[in-house]
Amino acid sequence: MAPAFLRSFLPKRERSQHDRTFWEAVKTITWTQWALFFVGWLAWTCDAVDFFSVSLSVSLLEEQFGKDTSDITESITLTLLFRSLGAVIFGLISDRYGRKWPLVWNLLLCAILELGSGFVNTFAQFLAVRVPMWCDCLATGLLTRFMLPNRSARCSALPWSV
Repeated sequence: MAPAFLRSFLPKRERSQHDRTFWEAVKTITWTQWALFFVGWLAWTCDAVDFFSVSLSVSLLEEQFGKDTSDITESITLTLLFRSLGAVIFGLISDRYGRKWPLVWNLLLCAILELGSGFVNTFAQFLAVRVPMWCDCLATGLLTRFMLPNRSARCSALPWSV
């Protein structure tokens, strides 16, 4: 049996007398919730473009920073490993303080770090900007997914948010 503080992180099972179908759940989503969903989807899309732009420009980054391929790809691996840390950190913050403001701060931080990665001059600066950015970009999708009203709608958002 897990300790009590770990069990407290598990969500409580939803008890509903009227489980709705997927389309019934979609009809109940408000315009604000749709807007939040598309903000998360847009952030995820920008994040994917950013990831593949770095992955596809490894040879240019080698020349820019004077590193070999293994160092550049190791930095990609490091940034991907920090995604789970970001999900945990922002998940705990959003459970404590609500979903709205952690999402807002998350998006602002992601945008600032994304822009900052274009102005780095050394490999250390590149890592210092890229690792925290990946730490919070995944959390954007996760926070957005849990703003939807019920289990069916959340399940429909799952492919776009993870």
